[in-house]
Amino acid sequence: MQKKQLFGRQKEEKILLDYCNANSSEMIAVVGRRRIGKTYLIRRSLADKLDFEMTGYQYATKAEQLQNFILSLSNFTNTAMITQPPKNWLEAFHQLKQYLIQKKGNKKKIIFIDELPWIATSKSGFVEALAHFWNDWASENNVLLVICGSAASWMLKNVVNNKGGLHNRIKQTLYIKPFTLNESKQYLHGNKIKATDSEIIQLYMTLGGVPYYLSLLEKGKSIAENIDELLFANNGKLVNEYDNIFLSLFDKASKHVELIQILSSKWKGFTRNEIAALYKGTDGGTLTSMLEELTLSGFITKFSSFQKSAKDALFRITDPYLLFYIKFLRKKNIHNSFIELMKTQSYKAWCGYAFENLCFGHLIQIYKQLKITKLIPIACSYFYSGTKITKGFQIDLLIVRSDGVIHLCEIKYYESKFVIDKNYNNLLKQRVENFTQISKTKNTVFLSMITNYGVFKNEYSKDCIDKELSQIDLFV
Repeated sequence: MQKKQLFGRQKEEKILLDYCNANSSEMIAVVGRRRIGKTYLIRRSLADKLDFEMTGYQYATKAEQLQNFILSLSNFTNTAMITQPPKNWLEAFHQLKQYLIQKKGNKKKIIFIDELPWIATSKSGFVEALAHFWNDWASENNVLLVICGSAASWMLKNVVNNKGGLHNRIKQTLYIKPFTLNESKQYLHGNKIKATDSEIIQLYMTLGGVPYYLSLLEKGKSIAENIDELLFANNGKLVNEYDNIFLSLFDKASKHVELIQILSSKWKGFTRNEIAALYKGTDGGTLTSMLEELTLSGFITKFSSFQKSAKDALFRITDPYLLFYIKFLRKKNIHNSFIELMKTQSYKAWCGYAFENLCFGHLIQIYKQLKITKLIPIACSYFYSGTKITKGFQIDLLIVRSDGVIHLCEIKYYESKFVIDKNYNNLLKQRVENFTQISKTKNTVFLSMITNYGVFKNEYSKDCIDKELSQIDLFV
């Protein structure tokens, strides 16, 4: 059977296949948020090579997971004779070892354990038994062990950075991220979904680059119609996704939802101290841990503040689906359809914020188009609260280069080419001047404009803009 085409994961597939062909035992961890395509990548890359595969399932007891193990083992041994589940995980891995020993030849033995955090529950003994299996036998017998989990923070803490028997056993960790705009475009066109670049940006600002979400789009329907079907119809496949996201990843999901709701109340984000003041739970390690979990899962991002200390860094929601849901879908029955919503002023205003967020998710593309990749650029936020003399202002994106040059980036989403008139030209010049004076920087400041349709060329655009990027550049 011919394999389905793989989009956006060629690098990760090559890494997996290279380990398949290596003459040594290796353990690989694959980490990424729910719906991101981890399992699809592994099965598509290794399906015809797997000697054993097991997928944990949520909320199951240890006894149920052991039963799950023996049924999975029976599938690979092609026998129904194995019916008695092992008493514990040490015995389970012994059975797996005996099965692998019986396989003839010296070819690589490949094991795939999916949703490992669901299997390795508290006091189950799974991680300890896995470590013993690896250290006692698998590490010396040409085995590739691929472990996978959606709870990124759990995987890093309990497996990748394990202090016990798995310490330093992970050869490589693959972080599977959402598709970029370019990868989303390849996926859509590869699946015969017709869409212009502008429509793909509209889709990305609504759903992000999550492969599963994109797989739900139907051929023959416009992007707006598809969004309508998925998010606004009574039986839409993503109507309940908001709740499912957190329940599938976190044991105490309500606390994570509370943090998301706090962060959703201010677009520019909050410092950790500001979050702690609003958070109803206990502060300390718990809050720090949850912020880390949300960050590793790709729902929020921590941005450093220019010329400020680490405690002034801002946490903000950057997952497109969460931003859209919270703004337009959290309060039920306010908007009947996406097509109606698109006509409202609130949606048009929101697109400006969403496009800014999209740009934050495509910094690599922006660096490349600005030709500053080799200058080790760092993206920062900048907010000046103002005084009686100088009005406060915020800079959408500040890029600081290793050679000292600073790109002050103005991001605008508009329905056509963005026109800079005399007043806006003066405002931009004043903003650069204010930033230079307040920050006391002695470095060169470039004004860079990032828009979806580009900037209309006139005397003012030529006067104030040093670098210009449009949506075409974000698709690189």
